[in-house]
Parts: sequence; structure tokens; C-alpha cells
Amino acid sequence: MVSAKIAIIGFGKIGSAVLESLEINGDYLRERTGTNIEVGAILDIRDFSDHPKKHLFLNGIDDIVENAEIFCVVETIGGIEPAYSFIKKCLNAKKHVITANKELIATHGSELFIEAEKNGVNLMFEASVGGAAPVINTMTGALAANKIEKIEGILNGTTNFILTRMYSEGLSFEEALDEAVKRGYAEPQDPSEDIDGLDAKRKISILTSIASGHYMNLDFIPTKGISKVTKSDLLLAKMSNGTIKLIASAEIYDNGGSVASVSPMFVSNEDEFSKVSDSYNMIRFSCNLADRIEVFGRGAGRLPTSGAILSDIIEIATKKQTRKPLWRRSGVEKKAISTKKYDYFATSSSSYKEKISEMFRVVSTSESVDGRISYLLSGYTEHEMEELTLCLLSDGMEMSVYRVF
Repeated sequence: MVSAKIAIIGFGKIGSAVLESLEINGDYLRERTGTNIEVGAILDIRDFSDHPKKHLFLNGIDDIVENAEIFCVVETIGGIEPAYSFIKKCLNAKKHVITANKELIATHGSELFIEAEKNGVNLMFEASVGGAAPVINTMTGALAANKIEKIEGILNGTTNFILTRMYSEGLSFEEALDEAVKRGYAEPQDPSEDIDGLDAKRKISILTSIASGHYMNLDFIPTKGISKVTKSDLLLAKMSNGTIKLIASAEIYDNGGSVASVSPMFVSNEDEFSKVSDSYNMIRFSCNLADRIEVFGRGAGRLPTSGAILSDIIEIATKKQTRKPLWRRSGVEKKAISTKKYDYFATSSSSYKEKISEMFRVVSTSESVDGRISYLLSGYTEHEMEELTLCLLSDGMEMSVYRVF
């Protein structure tokens, strides 16, 4: 049987879960792959002298880089540095690298792909998007013969859990966030990366870059989070046979250009996205050959994420192939502006009804809930809707606006 040793950089929730998953499924993996995948080193500066595997722990990246037995390195520390420097060192030492670090891939993926290609190794990142849902492998494998024309998804488990609790239990945003923290879905100190949409932004950047073959600049993705969504908004959405979900979406054009955005949207109960609850993710690909493909799975959690990391390890250990960079950065990216018109679900104080009816193309209105009513507004570009909403604000009025998905 072939033996394959890996190193783990960072022994937090995800790093420790990789070791745990190998222990849980080790026999099964050996039987299925004919390869004995084992952890040969763990890099973490903290004290693990009481850990059963204490002999594996190291304090310096050079001990991994110079270890000829290590064929693959799993990076789970997150952030840009020192992850970027560590990964670059490992690639230049001709070691495959697997990461769940969506911030790093969305920011520096292009240049790291070149380093991997130059050294004849792979940089793989299935776990960076979708958790347990095999999103990237679906794009690069099952859909490889397709032009992906549109991507839509619930890409963040934390925000989906919060919105689910607000919708089903009538909780306020603050109450639902507190519950997400207690369950370990949201960071207790600073949950902004999730609730402000930054996590979903990085993920849709990665998916759009793969689909187009060109880097989708993070700065070109308008992003809104969920902190201003109220329980009244969700109740009004429920009365209108829908709900509100944080949706990341992208359109890819034939010329290689693309547009992407992240924002809370009104989703009809007739759409499958409305049924995605708790911390689950769902991604929908619209393709020129396969039509519509949906991928569903647990979007958060230690073991689901570690399972995605192990799938990359198995692919490297068994196929022994290196893949070309999934996208390249031209250095002259231009921001594309969408001119498509959409309908919008909006909520505002019932006292503003007359003014809103004058300013907007109102298709229908709802009954009042807690002094607020909802409107269905027809046929505006995103830029037009933003300008009109700013006009309301300048007149001392407010309106919450959600694009109809």
C-alpha cells in the first residue's frame, strides 16, 4: 500500500478536524484508495504538550518545507499572512497545498496558481466555498464541458441561520445573532465578515473567476449584509409568499466579462432557495448545455469542512495530475455595469405611502405590520433604485429595498 504523509498548518477548529476525520475514516479511505494517508507534521505555535499526538507538533515552517516525506500541506490558519508566505514556500518546495482560506484565494489566487504550475504541483481549495457541498469539483469536473452563464447561491451558513430564525421564530436580528454565536456559527468577538456579506463576497469572487477564467476583483462586487434586515421585513415578506435570503449572484458574458453582487433579496416560496434553512448552503449554476444544476450541503462546521479538504487530498494522492490555473489576472480588469432591470420588494413606514406611490412604479402594497407596509416595485436597474432610495433619504424618509430574486 502506498503511504502519503501530509502536514497541517494551524491546529484550530478546522486543522484539528482534518486529523479527527482521518482517524474516523482512515480504514475506509485506505480500502477505497489504496493509499495510507497520515499526518506527518502539525505546525502551531501554541502549546500542545499534552496532546496525544504531541510528537507531530512543530514551531517552524522550514521543518515542513525541508521534510521530504511530506507530499501535501493543508493550510487552515486563515487570513492573508502568514498563510500567503507559508503557502508560497511550500509550493516552491514542490509540495501540493490544500486550503480552506477563501480570503487568500480570492485575493492572491492568481499568483499562487502560477507558483503551483511552475513547480508542477497543485493548489486546491474545495473547502473554501460551500463547506461540505462539492461546489468547485462540480465546476471543474461535472460541468467542465459547459459554459456557466449564471451563478446564484446562499453561500454563508451563519447569515442563513440568522435569517431562518428571524423568519421562523420571529426573532430580532440581535436575538438571532446571539443564538448563532451560542451555537458556534458566528464569531463572538467580531461577526462582521459573515453578517456584512464579506465572506459571501469572497466566495462569489472565486466562483465567478473559475467560471470566466478571469479574476473577479473583490472591489468590483457591490456587497450588502443583513444587519439592517428587521423581523417586520421578514413578516411582510412572509405575507407576500416569500422570504429574505442573502444571495450572492454573478453573470458571465461570452466576452469573458462578468458582474457579481451580494445582497439580501426577496425570494418567492416557489423557489427552492426559500427552503434552504439553518446553516445549509445551496448554489445554482445555469449552463449552456446542462441547463440548471443545484448543489446543496452543510455550509459550516468542522467535520463537513474537513471532509472537503480530504477530498482534495485524495484527488492529489490518487490521480497524480497537476491542473492548469483556474483563472488568470490580466492586470487590466474593468468593472462591468449591469443595465438589467429588476423588480423590488420594499418596506417602509405606512406614513410614507403617498410619497412612495408618487416616486415609484408600485405594482402592489400590503397591509400594515407594526406601522410598516410592503411594496412591489417594477422595472429598475440597481443604479436607478439606489438613486431613488437616496432621494427618499434626502427628504427625511427611509425605505428598505430587496431585489426580487
